Amino acid sequence: MGFVRPSFGRAFTLTEIVVVIAILGIVVTLTIPILKASRDQARAALCLSNIRQSGVLLLTYSHQYTDYLPFAGRAPSDGPYPPDFPEHTTKLGGSWSLWNGAWSLLFPQEWHGKRWNSAFQCPRQRPHDPAATEYINGWFDLPMYWMTDVVGYDAATLRQDSKIADIRASPNRLSSVQFPSLKTYLWEEYAFCTPQSDEPDWLANQGTVHVPTSVLLFDGSADRRIRNAQIPGIENLMPYSHTVGGVYGRDLR
Repeated sequence: MGFVRPSFGRAFTLTEIVVVIAILGIVVTLTIPILKASRDQARAALCLSNIRQSGVLLLTYSHQYTDYLPFAGRAPSDGPYPPDFPEHTTKLGGSWSLWNGAWSLLFPQEWHGKRWNSAFQCPRQRPHDPAATEYINGWFDLPMYWMTDVVGYDAATLRQDSKIADIRASPNRLSSVQFPSLKTYLWEEYAFCTPQSDEPDWLANQGTVHVPTSVLLFDGSADRRIRNAQIPGIENLMPYSHTVGGVYGRDLR
């Protein structure tokens, strides 16, 4: 019996190939936004988890220090950043309080060499660049979960008509905060957790962020909220950082 060549059917026409490519292009176009939305949701969930972990770390601190909130001292001073990184220093204490992510310097055990523990920082935080000279470009590896400055301020000096020069440093206790709390403890600093091209215009004037960001309250609860620039503060400073009433004040409505 002779050899029979197998038949693979007819070849695809150019028109059919173009149609298939077009269909694949449409599928990819429809799929990419879905994948991006899923990725953003996963990142937001991880951000909430990390900021809650940071809250546990800070709660443990207050338990260890007889109910006191973190306090950097009444007089401003320069300290090395991070603990084993003498190339950079940062101001702490006084009216500087534990500004931005400097609260992490209270936990040297969570620094791994020159890197802060990623379990306590925003998953979108820009990679640390030790060669950078500008704060916004990654000079710091401090966590971009910023702490409200009022943890180290005398609440009586934070009035609607107060000025920065009026603020006095003072330790505060966790039990001084009213529960359930509407006072922010930490918040995701969105402008420094996004690529440079995504940086919103509000950074120049410290206005309202129009996207949800992670917010941790003193009672340990966390949520994704849109920052409101209309919350009473002093001298139009960034929301959450200098709230009228200090630890007794409110950042959320």
